[in-house]
Formats: sequence, C-alpha cells, structure tokens
Amino acid sequence: MTQIVDPKKTPSHLRTPHSFSFDRLFSPQTRTADIYDSMAKDVVEAAMEGYHGSVCAYGQTSTGKTHTMQGSENDPGITPLAVQDCFDYIANNHEREYVLRISYLEIYNETIRDLLSPSTTSIRIMEDKKKGVLVRGVREEIVMNAEQVYSLLNTGERARHVGTTDANAQSSRSHSVFRMIIESSKIGPNPTARKNSTVTRTSTLSLVDLAGSESARLANTSGDRQKEGGFINKSLLTLAHVIWKLSDPKTDKSTHIPYRDSKLTRMLQQSLGGNAQIALVCTVTLASDCVEETINTLKFANRAKQIKQRVELNEVVDPAALISQYRDEITRLRQQLEAAQEAATQQAEKMAASEASEASAASAGSDGPPLPVHTDEEEQGGIVEVQMQQAIANLERLILKSGSPRAVATEQTGSGISASGPAGDDAGGGSGVHAPVPLFHSPPPNRKASPSPSVELAEDDAALRQSSSRSV
Repeated sequence: MTQIVDPKKTPSHLRTPHSFSFDRLFSPQTRTADIYDSMAKDVVEAAMEGYHGSVCAYGQTSTGKTHTMQGSENDPGITPLAVQDCFDYIANNHEREYVLRISYLEIYNETIRDLLSPSTTSIRIMEDKKKGVLVRGVREEIVMNAEQVYSLLNTGERARHVGTTDANAQSSRSHSVFRMIIESSKIGPNPTARKNSTVTRTSTLSLVDLAGSESARLANTSGDRQKEGGFINKSLLTLAHVIWKLSDPKTDKSTHIPYRDSKLTRMLQQSLGGNAQIALVCTVTLASDCVEETINTLKFANRAKQIKQRVELNEVVDPAALISQYRDEITRLRQQLEAAQEAATQQAEKMAASEASEASAASAGSDGPPLPVHTDEEEQGGIVEVQMQQAIANLERLILKSGSPRAVATEQTGSGISASGPAGDDAGGGSGVHAPVPLFHSPPPNRKASPSPSVELAEDDAALRQSSSRSV
C-alpha cells in the first residue's frame, strides 16, 4: 500500500491520503538486479518460449527510468540483464534452436529514428493482418552473443537525443524502444528431420525507456527543449488515455482505442492490445514540489494494473521465418556439396585409372612414372567445395543452440542484415547532446539478488529529489 499526501495544498488536520496498491514497492537503495529478478525475468523467459513480452519504464523526468533500464557498470540495468538471460536460456535449452535479431529505435518529436542507422529516413508503421503492427524500413541485426548486443546498444545510444534541463542534467528527449525478435524451432535428430519440422515460434521482447513527463516551470525549458517537452507530454498523455480506455470495464471490441493518436501507442499497440506479457516499472520522486506528478504516475500505474492480458503462444508454420530459410539453405548447400564431392571422387578415380594405363604403356621407354596432372576443373571444384563449406558454417553460426560459442565477443557490430540497406556512418542525432558511452555493461557472472536495505527518507527536498523511489 502506497499513501501520498500533498503537504502544501492541504492543512495537516484535513489531509486525505491517496492510497494505491501495487505488486511491489522498491526503495531508492534497491539494486536493479533485484527489480529485474522480481518482475521482469519471467517476461523475458516467456518471450524465449514464444510469447510476446514488454518491459516499460514510466515516470516523471529525473526519477531514474533510464538508470533502471540501462544501469551502470556496478549495477546493470534491466536491458543488459535481459539480454544476458536470453543467451543463458539458449545455452541451457537442448530441445530448440534460435535465431535472434534486434532493432533499436527512438521516437523524437513524433518522428521514428533508427538508432542503428540514423541516416535512414523512410521508416513507416504498417499493419499486417497476420503479424499485426510492423515498423518497416528499420535495420535489424542478427546477433550471436550478448557482447555483440551491448556493442550495438552503445552504438545506438550515441545517436539518441538527450539534453540538459533544470530538472535533469542528462534528460532523455525521446522514447527508446529496444526490440528483440526471437525465432525458434525444435531440434530434430538429423538435418532432414530439422527441415521437416517447419513449425516456428516467433515472439518479440520490447524493452521501452519512456522519456519522462516534465513541467516547463520546474524544468525551466524554452526553445527546442520546450518543444521536445511538449511532444513528450503529448505522447504520454495519449498513452495514459489508451491505458484508461483499456482498463475501463465497459470497454469492449466496439470501443475505439486511440492507438493512432501517437507514434508511441501505435508502436506499442501489440503489447497493449492483450497478446503480450507486460511488466511496468513506475518511477516517482518524494520531492514536495513534484507531488502532483507523483500522484499522476501512481494513478497511471494503478490503471495499468487493471488491464487484463490474454497471451497466446505464437507458433505457426512460417516458411518465411529466417530460421526456416537458413535451415532450407543449409540443406540445399549440403546436398550440393555431397554431389560435388561425389563427382570429384568419380573424376579422381577416372583420372587415376587413366594415369595408371598410360604409365603401364609408357613404362618401357620412360625414365620414371609420369607426374599427375591437375586440371583447372579440379582446382575450381576444390575452391567451390571450400566456399560451400564456409557458407554452411556461417549459416550454422547464426542459428544458436545449446553448445553454441555464444560467449565469445566479436569485433563486428552485426551480421549485416538490414531491412533498410547498409547503414550510413552518420551517427548524428540532430539537436541535442549525445549520451556518453559506454552505457550498457555485461552483468557480472553468477549475480545474486541482494536484500533490499531499509528506506531512509531525507529531510530536505533536494535530497529527496536525489532519492527517487521506484515502484512496480
């Protein structure tokens, strides 16, 4: 139970506390790993099993949302912990094989920007009857280990819009959405069985760091910063309206839900619409001049808690899934390789027989046996075989399963697959200060949840603002 009292607007003898009930309440001293283990870990594991999942951080500016999602070197956030758990899950699963690909976007002033390819401009939100809401034109990187994901995240974070206000020295000026698309299929006893097992599970894991709502008076913004704050507040207001509609018991299939009123709610439509597991972290501050925003945040969380989700396992026969395409291509290359090797063996046997016949005929007048002659066709055939073996090995590396060399860091930033073509070198984020790097760090091995220390409330507002509390 959480109670909030506004000490400024109401005399002490007339104060009526606002009461809210939540699943968990975390103090400012709580380690992010404890928050992750208690409310986000199950969502991540469900995503690996084939269910859509989302984890969102919501709250006023300067209350700890980005720290909760990103963390620090000594206290990794939800995003790096989730990434590590995804690869740990694959390493411990002996029944399925996976293909993982990621994208990293931001919504800045109601414009979608690809943080992995900032020069891309042709990004559109579309709706597919079977797959739901899709974002077309974004760069998707196939990833093979956690370190590769951290490298991509840090690259994207350099292009994200951040700025300085009176309320926050490093204020996120955009909403960021990190999305991992997870494809998996059952491992068969042999390559043929794998090919015939065309049922694929495809799910998405979305990790959303929402920009904080802000008061122009407290943030003391003007110009571009004030414009950014207006767009942020407008999109968050639309999100609150959507949550209010979805939590209303009177809402049915005929009720209009204003998803299209904002790019943010449009992108999150699949998560909010019912077929996804959602974990929502709401961050608040105890500062007295922010009581109104704190109450609004808790009201938002209370409404969101009333939404009922009906998640379904996303398992279909999809020949277009990457994991199916890779398996089909591996089977085709193996058949070609076997055919080429058999032809080479037959050719070698013929040449050996021919050389033996010539040697026997010319042995009387020869100083020694003739040297074998290698034709250009033989050399070319050997090169083709090597190329096919390399292609098979490269495709096998992209399909992750138990025993894959997933923990080896790579210098490349991705596999090169991109829905919008090769990414440019431009990492500019327009107006705004770019975030420092590195931001995402590998979690320590064998991390354990630590007991939460008792809450010690500071006496003055300045200390309270620094001791922002996070509630789920």
